[in-house]
Amino acid sequence: MHRIRSSLTYSNVMVTVLALVVLGGGTAYAAAHLGKESVGARQLKKGAVTPAKLSQASVATLSGPKGATGPQGPKGEAGSQGPAGIVRAFRVSNSISPASKLGTSLFGTSVLSLAVPPGRYFVTTDLELRSGAADTVNCRLINGHGGPESEGPQRTQTVPANGFENLTMSDLFVVRSGQELNVECSHSAVTTATVDDVDIVAVQVQETVGTFE
Repeated sequence: MHRIRSSLTYSNVMVTVLALVVLGGGTAYAAAHLGKESVGARQLKKGAVTPAKLSQASVATLSGPKGATGPQGPKGEAGSQGPAGIVRAFRVSNSISPASKLGTSLFGTSVLSLAVPPGRYFVTTDLELRSGAADTVNCRLINGHGGPESEGPQRTQTVPANGFENLTMSDLFVVRSGQELNVECSHSAVTTATVDDVDIVAVQVQETVGTFE
């Protein structure tokens, strides 16, 4: 106890009190008693003012005008070639093959044919059917003239007496070597039925979606 009292001099006590004042309340004191515009660039530490501490108005004043557009960069490498689209299209009409009188045997009358190279095709045919009496006409669009390798849509169309009707068919085809695209029709009545106008349009394609055999 004697040692502690011997070391408590007036100077030691004052130093301790001043240290507590600086650590505990120095900041508040400085904030409350600093004069207006008394803090300048010399009093600020480097990096003390960050963008987060600036107002939006201050940030706006620091933004300069937009610079000029830079030069265009070098041209990039060419991409890989995409799949081929439509290659060729073929068409034939009754101006080449005149309108046909239909027979009564099943698909006994070849109305129009279109020769195309082997390949894959989207094919459409449009016919104008006419009859002197009410009649029923059966038509089909096929690759070839029948048999196991021929395929295609078939439609039946009723034709009024002394009137006409249009019939349209379309489908995807694989045309093999030696085959043609053909429209064949027949009718059921004893009166005369005709195809007054007909055409076939075939567009060759490279790729299809779904089954295509």
